Amino acid sequence: MRQLVIFFLFLANTSSLKAQDSGIRFFQGGWKELLAASKESGKPIFVDVYTDWCIPCKKMEKEVFVLPEVAKFYNDNFITYRLNAEKNEGPQLATRYQVKAYPTWLFLNADETLRSRSTDYLPAEQFITIGKIALGSGSVADSLALLKSRFDKGERNTEFLSTYLISLKKAQLDNREVMDAFVSAFGKNKQVTAENIQFLIQHSGRTWSSAIPLITNHLGLLQPPKGGQAAADFFGNTLYFVWGNAAKAGDAKLAQQSKISADKILPLLSEQQQRSYDQLALFHYKTFRDLTGLKKLAYRMAQQSMAVDTAFAAAQDRILFEKVKVAFATAPKDSADREAMEAEKKLALHQYSGQLASLLYQLAEACAELLDKNDPARRDALYWAERAYVLIPNPNTKALLERLK
Repeated sequence: MRQLVIFFLFLANTSSLKAQDSGIRFFQGGWKELLAASKESGKPIFVDVYTDWCIPCKKMEKEVFVLPEVAKFYNDNFITYRLNAEKNEGPQLATRYQVKAYPTWLFLNADETLRSRSTDYLPAEQFITIGKIALGSGSVADSLALLKSRFDKGERNTEFLSTYLISLKKAQLDNREVMDAFVSAFGKNKQVTAENIQFLIQHSGRTWSSAIPLITNHLGLLQPPKGGQAAADFFGNTLYFVWGNAAKAGDAKLAQQSKISADKILPLLSEQQQRSYDQLALFHYKTFRDLTGLKKLAYRMAQQSMAVDTAFAAAQDRILFEKVKVAFATAPKDSADREAMEAEKKLALHQYSGQLASLLYQLAEACAELLDKNDPARRDALYWAERAYVLIPNPNTKALLERLK
């Protein structure tokens, strides 16, 4: 799959700066300068949030942004801006505006309040339509501005705060400050109920708030099967991202707080989510060089994988390939497409073995990177890398074996 994605990205990257030259004229400068330009001109802001690997983003740039009617509408009515969600100030802003897919289009006022938002590839007519909606009265910004004004004036009753939280969640905006106020308001009245916990889970964002430890400590109020589903939603929609973003940012304190909450709910998670927990925990231990945590996790994960016989893994590979082999029955005419399909087929032939090998490689590589050469755990990591190489021989694993010897 990765090879196919890379192939298409190569093709997409052949597009140049045509959109900048003959289409939408995107503002050149930083975020603060953008806000100042919006305030000075009186125009709202249009932000194209993209990533380098996003194929629909490339299609919009190549096929829609360059059209004269699109360019005229957006250049006349907005200060336009492109924001790479993975570079410079992009990650912070993508988190603030709860960007979850690419491309995402944000329509903002100069004070950074959201007027409207949309996502996915759109043809020209629809793309212009969402801009007209953002310009109109009764936009998201109008209702949020009223709620924000009431909040800033000190209104803190739970009915108002819940309404504000719902509006922020619908707009996919960071609601940490309002969530903290909401938890404080009903906490003073000792109103922690199952309904409260469900509401908090449904309306928590991807940033840390006082709702996270409260939810963690009161999931028991929800009886099965609601409790298990609630834990899954809490981890999948909030805690995973809060923890991951903190670890990625190098915020050890917040990452550890998030991990503590994840540890407590781990038994309630599905097998798939527990694997996600393990991967994030591995990243956490590597980032903060927690050798004790790393070794404990690595031995647990490796024990499960090393227990799988290679013959059994090969049998599982055949079973899994049978389910997808029809997709490889007809070879494409184009030579580049045929090469991409062959790469995909190679991966499909070794799905199960590939997953095992990838996991063992990650564990061994983490040990090679962090553990002292005299640490006995490196010897075990060598065994894990050897098994990974038997399952899927490749140069990277061979190089890792040399590092561990």
